[in-house]
Amino acid sequence: MTKRDDMTLTSSGFFVSQEAPIESDNPIATPAAAPPDILRCAYMELVVTDLAASRQFYVDILGLYVTEEDDETIYLRSTEEFIHHNLVLRKGDAPAVAAFSYRVRTAEDLDAAEAFYRELGCDVPRSRGLRQGDRGLCPGG
Repeated sequence: MTKRDDMTLTSSGFFVSQEAPIESDNPIATPAAAPPDILRCAYMELVVTDLAASRQFYVDILGLYVTEEDDETIYLRSTEEFIHHNLVLRKGDAPAVAAFSYRVRTAEDLDAAEAFYRELGCDVPRSRGLRQGDRGLCPGG
């Protein structure tokens, strides 16, 4: 396995090894702002072309829980979450990520994440969470 010192820091804040390089004809400059301390994905909304196959994958294989569904949308919750849903599958014509947000460790990390993603050129709206004191960013959304 490649040691961290031998890896390249990408503009998105992730390290890649030379065994799996990321190349682009139009690279994005690495921001001067430090990458945020992201704990995990907090919320995601995916557009899927086959809702039944997506339901089978996320529920039967990955083990997420359906909290609500209709013919066009499935709301899912992972085991460690105590909110109504943290993943939405919405039927559409082309697969896409409609929205996503991160969970960070501190309010300072939230400010760092905002600076980092704004420097990348992302639209970074801030919103209040479901619990008092929660705050969130939705890069690109």
